[in-house]
Amino acid sequence: MAMPKTKFALALASVLGVSVALPMPGHAADLNGHAYTPYVDSNGDVVYSIVTVSGGEITNGAWESYTGAYFAFNRDFNRDGFFGRIYGSYGSYEDRTSVDAPVAGRSKVDGDYWTGDVMLGHQWVRGGLDIAIMLGGEYQKRKRTELFYPGGLPPAEGFRDTDHEWGFKVGASIESNGNDNRPVYFALEGTYSTAFESYYALGRVGYDFGRFTFGPEAWALGDDSGDAQRVGAFLKLDIPFGTTYSTLIASGGYQFANESFAGEFGSEGGYAAIELRTAFGEYRAPLK
Repeated sequence: MAMPKTKFALALASVLGVSVALPMPGHAADLNGHAYTPYVDSNGDVVYSIVTVSGGEITNGAWESYTGAYFAFNRDFNRDGFFGRIYGSYGSYEDRTSVDAPVAGRSKVDGDYWTGDVMLGHQWVRGGLDIAIMLGGEYQKRKRTELFYPGGLPPAEGFRDTDHEWGFKVGASIESNGNDNRPVYFALEGTYSTAFESYYALGRVGYDFGRFTFGPEAWALGDDSGDAQRVGAFLKLDIPFGTTYSTLIASGGYQFANESFAGEFGSEGGYAAIELRTAFGEYRAPLK
């Protein structure tokens, strides 16, 4: 999402999978759907080469939507190998505050932002775990407008500002895949970009009841405009259909903001998020 050094260290540790600090967009579920391994037939005749992920989130004063796709170069996300990803997001936020001086009235800030990245990654499948890392480039653009409303007078424009940055981006994740660790599910993931010093980290632990999983989650996200932390719960539904395997994840809880308004991440209050991952499969003869 300049950041104090302690925040940078926390974000970097999350990216390396050392600790949870959660993310776009790029902060919302940024790595979700990375090299996702769905449950497959025991004879191995269905393999998954493409995973798409789309979703959105809303907080007090801000919202964001995102979409992306992951491509396994070996055409099989159930095995070790390299993969590529493309990802993009759009978000908007608004802040209204009272102003006492020099003229009493209200101040309104409207902001919009866009992000996009292209990354190369590698995943390792180790029993019940999928482990992935990614490296690549990211572009972010911001547009911010402030209006001042003096009491009883027409609004007066305060300022308009547009900024953009290219950055280097890294990400890492570890997620249980249900092969030998059920009924426990967990996921830890994070990204960091030098574009506006953006970071995102997410941790989830749940109980797998079969087709659905439920449990708590924690997020940390920020950039040079602000930062926020979230604590809540998630519900993950698995939806197999033919050679596709979809997962719907809904979550919600409470967001804490270090300032009264955390820029792109909104204000302190409730949050809600939803995401759909879909793995596209094909029939293939079992490997010898």
